[in-house]
Amino acid sequence: TKNGGWDDYIRAGRKNTASVASVSTVAPFAKKIGTVTVNLSAVTAANFNSFKLYVASDAAFENVLEEVSLTPAKNDNVFTVATPTANCYYKVEFDMKGGSGNGFASLHSIAFAEVA
Repeated sequence: TKNGGWDDYIRAGRKNTASVASVSTVAPFAKKIGTVTVNLSAVTAANFNSFKLYVASDAAFENVLEEVSLTPAKNDNVFTVATPTANCYYKVEFDMKGGSGNGFASLHSIAFAEVA
């Protein structure tokens, strides 16, 4: 693999320094999204301050419609959107404590499931 395998995933978390990392959509989903599944191939939950999904009506996330928190776990983490709304933007945020190394969470994939 190229880049020591780094092409296959995104890692979050910094050595000795708190950090916040996020992944967001750049365009709104035209359909209503009911769940967002975040697959973490590796995770050290003790190094998290929070793990959240934000649903917003704007790309800058200035008008957040909903915020959902989970305790991170390895493999699928399913965020359930209480009030699915069309034409929204989505952001997954990793608020991390500093630790003894880098990369306390490895993001493998994010899947969005529509509802009727």
